[in-house]
Amino acid sequence: MPSTKRFAKNIGYYTLGTFATRLLQFLFVPLYTKFISTGDMGTYDYILACVSVALPVLFQSIWEGSFRFVIEAKGQERATLSTCSKYLLALTVGYTFIFCIIAFFFHTQYAIYILLYGIGQVASSYWLFSARALKENKLYAASSLISSSVSIVLNFVLILVFHLGIDALFIATITGTLVMVAVMESKLRLLKDISRYDFDKTLLKQIIKYSIPLAINTISWWLMSSCNSIIITTTVGVENNGIYSMALRFGSILSIFTSIVTLAWQEEAFRTYGEKEQDSYFNKVLSLLTKSLLGGVLVLTPATYILYKYFVFGDYVIGVYLVSFIYTSAVFNALSCHLGSALLARKESGIMFYTTLSGGIISLLLALFLVYPLGLIGVAISMLIGNIFNFLIRIPILNKRITLRIDYHSIIVLLLIIALVSVCCHYCKMNLSKLILTTSVAMVIAIIINRELIAQFLNKLKIIKK
Repeated sequence: MPSTKRFAKNIGYYTLGTFATRLLQFLFVPLYTKFISTGDMGTYDYILACVSVALPVLFQSIWEGSFRFVIEAKGQERATLSTCSKYLLALTVGYTFIFCIIAFFFHTQYAIYILLYGIGQVASSYWLFSARALKENKLYAASSLISSSVSIVLNFVLILVFHLGIDALFIATITGTLVMVAVMESKLRLLKDISRYDFDKTLLKQIIKYSIPLAINTISWWLMSSCNSIIITTTVGVENNGIYSMALRFGSILSIFTSIVTLAWQEEAFRTYGEKEQDSYFNKVLSLLTKSLLGGVLVLTPATYILYKYFVFGDYVIGVYLVSFIYTSAVFNALSCHLGSALLARKESGIMFYTTLSGGIISLLLALFLVYPLGLIGVAISMLIGNIFNFLIRIPILNKRITLRIDYHSIIVLLLIIALVSVCCHYCKMNLSKLILTTSVAMVIAIIINRELIAQFLNKLKIIKK
């Protein structure tokens, strides 16, 4: 039987771990917009965009493959991780050597930051996935909280006291990530296990075969998100990329919830694969995601206009017109991931690749076509269309494998209301009273749409109290 209790428990752990990390991106908006120039922010985001696509490809997203195979190992979890750890360590040493040579001869700016950031991201991904696979979700949450705390302190000190600018962004991120890895390693002992088990070449080939489509799949996701930073930087300037990247940070408000549910559901999908009631359970979570997330966009759109009025400074304020597209895009990204989890549970990672690639190519081509006439809004629209296409193309594929129920009526109605609210916000011209009224109306609509979900939640709270 699918475990609702286990799913809810994991959501709790992932809330602690993800909430701090995602909220961090949002809480620093006033600090960044006040003390970091749009040019520096654009450069920082541009570098991160390049690194984010290189790492999964170079390392074949081995952390995702290990996660899937460790869950199935049943008593051989440590041995499986040991094989993956040896492979990951060898790749890290090899790529570090190659990078140092390239950086030396080409005089790469911020080379040491790029190297340490890359190593930190690879290590954190592997240790986080390993913690989840070993059911150490408390450790996952605790290490994420500690990492966020370190980053928060360093951001304030390095920006406010030492005025380091872009250097502060790198140092805080890298230090927080490496501290997270150190905390998890103190409990998981993955490096210690390397010498305890034999290297399983056959198993590694199976894991890599599963992981490679996911690694290439990352390029497709990158085409719909991070690639936009490169397009903006090379077409309309690094300053505009800074404005765009700050608007994306507001998307972290919504992605807090989407990331939590996606993490918890992916694990649940793997553990419940093959059980009789899995289709019903899958559709129940999909319905919850659809209404609650789109309802959240309704409220967040006008609320973000209010936040921009008081917490965003300088040229960054222009980005307020992007938030509605960014929020809606994040919703369809989450819905696509939910559909994709059913494919991953069946180890059909290849299908994940070409569906995401299709959406990524559409997003890229539209961004190149729309960036000049529409500017940043054109890029945001292209990202939204790419995510919607990725969601739609997976529906007929999944319909052949499970009994899938999509509430098209709710999706269409909510999208129309979101569009109407966005237009109202635009014409409010940052007028506080009008924005508060729009937010209030949007909240009432969201509550009405999610009334059944809210009623179920309140009933469960009453049961808990009794």
